[in-house]
Amino acid sequence: MEIYPEDEVAECAADEALQREKGLEAEDPVREDLERVRSERIGGGADPRIEWIYFRSPEWTWEALCGREGWLLRDPKGGEQLEFVQTAMN
Repeated sequence: MEIYPEDEVAECAADEALQREKGLEAEDPVREDLERVRSERIGGGADPRIEWIYFRSPEWTWEALCGREGWLLRDPKGGEQLEFVQTAMN
């Protein structure tokens, strides 16, 4: 399943500043929910290497009033996108 274009997702995953700024902290209340979803996906047969990244759609989408951002669960090896938890939109 592809929720967002893979090139945009790969760009966000490689954006160390974005991942550092929005990264999950141990005390983040969302972390527990996201880890539960990840564990459920792994239990259902997903690759154990799946990971949450913070995704932010390109600037033009925000200018066009269709921007989205949030947590995207993806397989870093194959690029499959498994879940998206939206945290902001315009």
